[in-house]
Amino acid sequence: MVIRRNMKITFDAKELIAASEWVIKVAPNGAILMKVLENSTVIFRAEGNAGMRSITLNAHIDDMDGKNSYDFSAPHLDKMISALIKKHADGQVSFEFRPHAEEAMVSYGTLKFPVALLFGSGVLPSDSEIFSPIGTADYGDLMEYLRSANKLTGKQQNAESMIDLTFDAADSTISIMGTDKVVLGVFYLSFIPDDEYKSGKPSRFLVVPDLNNLKTDADMVSISESPESMKLGFGGGKIATIRKQEASMFPWGRLLKNVKSKSAREDEASIMVNVRDVITSSDIAISLISQAGSSIASKIIVMNVCDGKIPLRSEEDNSPVDSISTDYRGDEKTIRFNYDELKTALSALSSENVYLKYANDDVPVIVEQISQDGEIDNSVFMLINTPMNNHKKPR
Repeated sequence: MVIRRNMKITFDAKELIAASEWVIKVAPNGAILMKVLENSTVIFRAEGNAGMRSITLNAHIDDMDGKNSYDFSAPHLDKMISALIKKHADGQVSFEFRPHAEEAMVSYGTLKFPVALLFGSGVLPSDSEIFSPIGTADYGDLMEYLRSANKLTGKQQNAESMIDLTFDAADSTISIMGTDKVVLGVFYLSFIPDDEYKSGKPSRFLVVPDLNNLKTDADMVSISESPESMKLGFGGGKIATIRKQEASMFPWGRLLKNVKSKSAREDEASIMVNVRDVITSSDIAISLISQAGSSIASKIIVMNVCDGKIPLRSEEDNSPVDSISTDYRGDEKTIRFNYDELKTALSALSSENVYLKYANDDVPVIVEQISQDGEIDNSVFMLINTPMNNHKKPR
């Protein structure tokens, strides 16, 4: 008679907690897959609407049996992890698997916590995807630009509410675009193209990244793609995929070309302003307007630019007025912005000062970041439609 022993897998508590949180968030009501490898490593994986998450952990494995894949109930695993957090777990946590059992017993000190096992195939939908490498990029810069573009996308679920990514090996640049059709921002990030990717055409697709679930301590991120997804590799066995979205692409390249043409920018004024000053004075200007009942049309900021000063007010008769300084000394200009759109655009930028490049009410205002050395920061290009031009479709 063959006696099968219980398999026992032991993890470091803090590593287990971090790994579980990484995968559970993507499928909180689904299944968490665990695959046990012979080299004393364990892979946790899960997949949900946002994509797939995977992470590899070192473990001590006793009496490994023929079964090397288990499906956990994500809600049960999440509650177990919450129990470990409440106990400030710091040490070893063990999982014990009995043959044909419907649960795994998790032990930490005096704590015994059963986690339900599900009947599953051990396979995720993304396992059938075939990925091709694109290249590597700085993780911090990529996340910063994704967050900035995400601020500009609005709430509606259409092509304009998604982030538009273009990878071009010819100039080693990732273009990250976000827009709500009133504000449009393009953030340019350098990357290192993979050798296999250099000979191919630029890749462009739409994504809705769950940025809160992509936090990690990686320095660099490797990027690859399949027809269905973009995959991000963060090192240390941590992987995430983001599903591509099927929607018509917004023609932002053509729009930028038209907006930047000399004929469109005739008599353009470059007006340097401090971002914080503009936001503060705009807040003051609309402070008497009822936020709850106000319409978009009533929340218009008026800037009268003349002789180094810019008084800001709303279009209401009783509007407060606050003035900010500028280095502009040209002809008087009157520029109108929708308050919400102006604040959204400026809040997505990282510089203290910007140029507002205004030609006339028929074309968008170009916003240029100014770096600390006083030069134009070409890593960002932003447009804000004026209220007079909002009804017009980009051509």
